[in-house]
Formats: sequence, structure tokens, C-alpha cells
Amino acid sequence: MKFRHFLIFSVVFALVAIGTSCTKPTTKNIVGKWQLTSSLYCDSDDPEWDEEVENDEVVIGDFREDGKCVLSENGREYGIVHWSLDEKNQTITFDGLTFNIKSFSTSQMVWHNRLSIEDEWMEQQMTWKKSK
Repeated sequence: MKFRHFLIFSVVFALVAIGTSCTKPTTKNIVGKWQLTSSLYCDSDDPEWDEEVENDEVVIGDFREDGKCVLSENGREYGIVHWSLDEKNQTITFDGLTFNIKSFSTSQMVWHNRLSIEDEWMEQQMTWKKSK
């Protein structure tokens, strides 16, 4: 009897873990409002990561199906950028820069970009949290 309870618990736990694990991004599950919770930046001149989002800033990206993302900060719209997803290569192009999708779930996505030209480089990592 104990084995049966253990088996049922194990199956339920596995199903929950599978249901909440990272999924592959699709245009459909990116469309919506996301809050930029972190934007880290460093380059060859300053190799230490710097946070570009201030604690009092609330930056929201409203990702739309037509490839536009309306950006707002603290409730005030300040720009529109274009975005597109390459599902095969797991990359997203945002405002002309292509980012590798480091992780993705329906509640959070993390993008990473590194550009190098000769001895110069810049690196950026953005973390977005699904907004209600």
C-alpha cells in the first residue's frame, strides 16, 4: 500500500514538474505585456555588469502580434520598437538586436546578446516577467 501511494505521488510530482518547466517560446506565448525586471550591460571598456533598470522604474513592453512592442515607463508610453521571433534558432530580434533566448516560461523570459568587433565587445542580458 505504501508503494502505491509513493507511485501516485511520484507520477503527480512528475506531471507538475513537466507542466511548470521551461517551454519553447512561440509568438503566441510572447504576445502580451511583460515587465522588464533586469537589463544588465557590460563591455570591453567596463567588464563589470551594470544594471540599467532603476529600482523605481517600471518598464513594460506590450508585445503585439503585428511585431510591434509598445514600451512604457511608470505608466507613460515612450516608444515603439519592432520584434520578431525565430522559433527554430530560439532567438528574438528586438529593436534591431538579436538575442539568444536563454530561458523561457509562460511567466519569465531571459535574453542574452554578445557582440564582438575585433578586440571590442558588448554584452547584454534582459529579464522579462509576465505582467498582469
